[in-house]
Amino acid sequence: MADLSRRGVRLFWIADENWSIDQNLFLRLLDGLRRVNHRGGNHLIVAMECAHVIRDRAHHRLYREAGISQIMLGLDGEDEGLLGRS
Repeated sequence: MADLSRRGVRLFWIADENWSIDQNLFLRLLDGLRRVNHRGGNHLIVAMECAHVIRDRAHHRLYREAGISQIMLGLDGEDEGLLGRS
């Protein structure tokens, strides 16, 4: 992504919601993306599970700093308890 950013690419679409399953790995990845996006010019459109977005409430600022500007939420289940918490 850093190389593409240097070449002028600013919009990235990550269509696999599984990239956020391992929270520790995901947060390290976001920290790396934040360093690539230090000027704030990149936009990431990402797919994520609703449960992961809720799990990471304390880290939403890091989401923005990494460049996440849109999240496509996967609502694969009908767990009213989970959906009611959002």
